Amino acid sequence: MTGLLKADWDYVEQLIEKALNDRIRTYDSYKYMVIDERHVIVKVYEDNQLVFTIKFWLHADGLEVSEVW
Repeated sequence: MTGLLKADWDYVEQLIEKALNDRIRTYDSYKYMVIDERHVIVKVYEDNQLVFTIKFWLHADGLEVSEVW
């Protein structure tokens, strides 16, 4: 993969959803912002309330958690 900035948006969303589904049982929605080629910030919502903000970094062909707020 070349990086998050040049990746197809659908692929980026698939990476995010896989990372979230591997770690969180349920959530309603998420919003994200690609920071650079290797980092993305994801805000996770449940019942329209912000639950987590997660910073992921691109590692191999998946996203790994860097920080959680």
